[in-house]
Amino acid sequence: MFKKAMTALIGLFIFLQPSAWVGAEATQITLNAVEDKAPGGMVTISGSTTLEELTITVLRPNGTILHTDVLNGGGFSGRFKLPNDLAAGAYRVIAGNATTSATTSFNVAAARPGSGGGGGGSAQPPAAPKDARMVKISSPSFDAAKSNASADVPESDMVRALAGGAQGEEPVTAIIEFPKVEGAVSYTVGIPVPYLNTAVETHRIEIKTEWGRLLLPSHMLNSLRLQRAEIARLTIRSLDPSELNAKAQTVIGNRPAIGIELAVDNRKIAWHNPLAPVVVSIPYVLTDAERAATEHIVVLSIDESGRAVPVPTGRYDASAGTVSFKTTRFERYATAFVFRTFNDIDRYGWAKKAIEVLASKGVISGTSELAFDPGAPIRRADFVLLLVKALGLTATAGERFADVGELDYYADAVAIARELGIASGVGNNAFNPRASISRQEMMAMSHRALIVANKRLDAGAPEELSGFVDRDRIASYAADSVATFVRNGIVAGDGKRINPLGDATRAETAVLIYKIYNLQ
Repeated sequence: MFKKAMTALIGLFIFLQPSAWVGAEATQITLNAVEDKAPGGMVTISGSTTLEELTITVLRPNGTILHTDVLNGGGFSGRFKLPNDLAAGAYRVIAGNATTSATTSFNVAAARPGSGGGGGGSAQPPAAPKDARMVKISSPSFDAAKSNASADVPESDMVRALAGGAQGEEPVTAIIEFPKVEGAVSYTVGIPVPYLNTAVETHRIEIKTEWGRLLLPSHMLNSLRLQRAEIARLTIRSLDPSELNAKAQTVIGNRPAIGIELAVDNRKIAWHNPLAPVVVSIPYVLTDAERAATEHIVVLSIDESGRAVPVPTGRYDASAGTVSFKTTRFERYATAFVFRTFNDIDRYGWAKKAIEVLASKGVISGTSELAFDPGAPIRRADFVLLLVKALGLTATAGERFADVGELDYYADAVAIARELGIASGVGNNAFNPRASISRQEMMAMSHRALIVANKRLDAGAPEELSGFVDRDRIASYAADSVATFVRNGIVAGDGKRINPLGDATRAETAVLIYKIYNLQ
């Protein structure tokens, strides 16, 4: 079941009337109505919540941040003064945390001519032209002892770059470009905390350096419960091979590797926010041998012991010349070329490529190091695990199914799928994780997952199924999903039958997941 709290994850905003309650079951927030004001007036934001603390964000009519604060829970109240030259319009108030929020709004009247704001002039420019979204670092500091180049971005530059808000469905993005500094091994960019600590995603910030790019959602820090922090500094550094163990060095070779770190007010933070994934892009130059098999270029996460683990969302982007991936935590990452295969897949030529690519990326595993068992049915839990990995789905896990143990290797994936409304179980709080999954269940779950991941398909109509003699065996809950997958070429059956009640095999699953993985 979708919970209201998950609207932040899928990029939707909840527009509520003042004093409306919102939240997931035990969590509640109410915002009292905010009186309309004139420029220079005092604004009071108050209400009550069951949260221990919550973030308050006030947005200008153009979508940029006017004010942010962190208040203690219970009965909360905060005040701030409006600038004298503030633009007229409707201002939006968002109160909440990483998973739950409530909103209200208030109006600011036009400043009177001759008032303290300089004749009623507006501090809000119209939507910024594309080149104005760019913030260029012109005079960075360089610490030769640490080989680090650094610069803090003034708030005035952030206001200018984000002016006008979103012009379409995607949030507006400010781009911070750090020029190459000779001798720099690492680059550090400081950003005012309010621009990375909103209650929900209102904008994005992209940091570009010679070692890589970070695309940061505006709510990435709201899980840290920051109290009046001022500056967040993000560091991208080129990784020294000596930081890796011998096995990882062999796999990675001389390919690019980076480390990403976060400090808030000079205090190092171990960042992790499953509701605000960051997109990382690393420049990558193909070798001649790699050009024919770019799908085997992968991303590896390097843990504290130097062990390398595949990041399933990692992929090569030919148009950008980068390897990109999504992450919900900052660690060390490396690029590599990996080719995995199994001894028992040659007879499944139609599935062999999908199996090899997904295995190389860490999406799918064999039943042993050398065997895949392609003709065997796939279990429900294993299918959900593949789906979550392939699409990079994240969520704060809620209630677990009674028959899924906390230490089961698929526990987190099943909990995420349940939280996102992808997997609802079989009744009585059970998921039946070890049972096989039918083909129609596989398609229905996959379709729901694609909607959550915002990967849109052309909707299928009943006529899509007219060529299958067993179409009447398709359950009503799966009919739309099956028709949509047929229309988009994700499934085809054997030409005469779609076999909705048959068990999905491991080979069939690999092909479906591979097609889903490659959807744009």
